[in-house]
This record gives sequence, structure tokens and C-alpha cells, in this order.
Amino acid sequence: MGAASKSTVPTHRPPITSKTKSQTVKFQARSRSFPLWLIRLCYLQHRFSAFTWLLVVTMLTVYGWTVYFQHRWNQAYNTLETLQQNERQLMSTNERLKDKLALQAQQPEMGLVPPLPEEAIVLQPATQSSVPAKNSIELTSKLSAQNHKLTNIPLGY
Repeated sequence: MGAASKSTVPTHRPPITSKTKSQTVKFQARSRSFPLWLIRLCYLQHRFSAFTWLLVVTMLTVYGWTVYFQHRWNQAYNTLETLQQNERQLMSTNERLKDKLALQAQQPEMGLVPPLPEEAIVLQPATQSSVPAKNSIELTSKLSAQNHKLTNIPLGY
């Protein structure tokens, strides 16, 4: 039963021949199975291709960020240099104005008199309470009361 029920499949198919005008062409049926090493190689190529595209996209992103941040840094640095230059110009102008005012103050027609030490006004420091305030409301009320008392006395020019 076992030998009679088995059908035999030929492992090699005979070539199919086709005749054209003057030549005979032999076709051999191909099997669709590829060697295992070729299948694995194609699989690896597919995976490495996807990895390569991912790597290219990542590198382009990093390059874009680098260029963008370098551009932003250059803009900020130029702004810093401009601000520093403006600061130097303002300081120079301020010093020139001070010098000009000092020279004008030395001229007799201005009517300015140098200060004398005996005409100096000396202010006494405000007294501080020895007991610290319990909360900020008490502290502000005490300070405002002290300031109210002090504002009635002329302090300067």
C-alpha cells in the first residue's frame, strides 16, 4: 500500500524545445527557490538600506541644526558687538559731558562757589527699633510712621 500510493515526482524536468525558422531553442523550467545565502543577503541589503536612509535623514537634520544654530549664534554675537560698541560710545559721550560741565563750573561767570566744610549738612541716621516686628504689616506700619515723622523736618537744600 505504501509503495503503490506514492507518486513519483521527477526531480529534473526535461527541456522544452521550441522550433523557430532555422534553430532550436531549449527552455528549461526554473524553480523559484533561491539559495539561502542569497535570501539572507537580500534581507540584509533591505535592512541596511532602511538603516542608511535613517542615517541620512538623521545626519541632514543634525547638519540643519548646526547651520541654523551657527546662524543664530552669529546674529547674537553681532548684536552683542553692536551693543558693546554703543556702550563704549555712550561712556565716551558721558565722560565728555562730565568734562564739559566741570570746565563750565570752573568759569567765574557761572557764579558757582566751591563747597566749604563748615557749611556741610550732617544727617543723623534713623533709629532702628530693638524689637523685631512680628510680621510684615507691623514692620511697614512702623516704617511709615517713622518716615512720616522725619518728613516734617527739612533735610537738605
